Amino acid sequence: MIKDASQIAVAGQATNSGRRSTTAEGASQIVATPLTWLIKMPVKGLITAIKGVPSVEQNQGMQRLLREGKKAAQEGDAYILDCVRHELHRKFGKAISRGQSTNIPCEKEEVL
Repeated sequence: MIKDASQIAVAGQATNSGRRSTTAEGASQIVATPLTWLIKMPVKGLITAIKGVPSVEQNQGMQRLLREGKKAAQEGDAYILDCVRHELHRKFGKAISRGQSTNIPCEKEEVL
C-alpha cells in the first residue's frame, strides 16, 4: 500500500520502466519475425527434401487417434469411437489433399 508521495513516484517509475521493456520487446519481435520466416521456410524445405514427405500412416496425430480408437473399442464406448472415426476421416482427407502419400486407397478408407 502506498502511504506518501515518494512511494507514488517510485511506483510510477517501476511502471514506466516496465512499459519501455515491453515496447522494446515488441519492436524486436516485429524486426525478428521476417528474419525467422527467411530461415524457417528454407530449412523446412531442406529437411523435407532430405527425409522425404511423411506418409499419412506416419502422422503422429493419426497414430494418437488410432490408439484412442482402440481404447474406445475395448471399452465399448460407441460415442467416442464414432468421434475418433470422424476425426480420422477428416485428417485423412486433409492429408491426401496436401499430397501426402498413403498405402490406403481412398475408396477403402471411405468404407472403413
